[in-house]
Amino acid sequence: MSDRKENTSYAYFRIVEFDCSVEDITKRVGIEPTGSYSQGEKLHPKQAPRKYSAWHLKSKSSSTADIETHILELLEQVKGKEFILKTLAEEFGLQLTCVGHFHESNLGLSLSEEIISRVAECGASMDFDFYHYWADASA
Repeated sequence: MSDRKENTSYAYFRIVEFDCSVEDITKRVGIEPTGSYSQGEKLHPKQAPRKYSAWHLKSKSSSTADIETHILELLEQVKGKEFILKTLAEEFGLQLTCVGHFHESNLGLSLSEEIISRVAECGASMDFDFYHYWADASA
């Protein structure tokens, strides 16, 4: 039996630091978030209160799918909502965050012109959080 772990990834849109309720953002976008929290909210009694509110929409693809698959799936979820997202991006900021956990190797990242254009159409900035867990084989 092997202890080998697979590379995993996911992506999500996030809107933060808005001065209205999470429900107001949800109504404007017209899509239920996959996660959200409000300013002042605590997840645990010992945790400091949240400094800002956030609205998240996470990709539904398998965790073993590559980053590009997650991005394309998210873009399909928001298809037809690009103008609304761009307006929200101008008001509060919109970020597309891509997360990768690499246990074997990082296969690199290549984004097509289509992906770049569609993300830009939403007015989103992009953030890449990649975590590398493999050991140096020559050590």
